[in-house]
Amino acid sequence: MSQPDDDLAPRRPLWGLWVTLGGVVLVVVLAVLTNVRVAGVALAVHLAVLGAWRLVAATPGPFGITVRSRLFDVAFLWLGAIGTAWMTLTADNL
Repeated sequence: MSQPDDDLAPRRPLWGLWVTLGGVVLVVVLAVLTNVRVAGVALAVHLAVLGAWRLVAATPGPFGITVRSRLFDVAFLWLGAIGTAWMTLTADNL
């Protein structure tokens, strides 16, 4: 049984994953320390920034935010940002 050759796969730095995770941790801290509305807007901004980063990043893209094609990733992140912002800003009793 042969072992896969790890040298053939290009290595991508993990800093994209850490930036993504750090933003989510920041949103959770904001939700605990302030209120849900501030955290929701921060999450929407975080998703929008990740989408913009994915749009302009070189191929193959940052490790933490590259899942499918560039168009799919950007659309998913930006639609998530729009939906999160809309629900956060229009919801009552937050």
